[in-house]
Amino acid sequence: MIMGFNHDDKSDGSGKDGITFIFTDDVAKKNMFEKADLDSLF
Repeated sequence: MIMGFNHDDKSDGSGKDGITFIFTDDVAKKNMFEKADLDSLF
């Protein structure tokens, strides 16, 4: 569901986000990555 347009500030402080979404159900039921996969990214 769309919550709003130009509603929330961008995390880097460069203005407003174009679209803000709100989710009423789980977006994902299981992890997409294993912890080991995430550790290798950082």
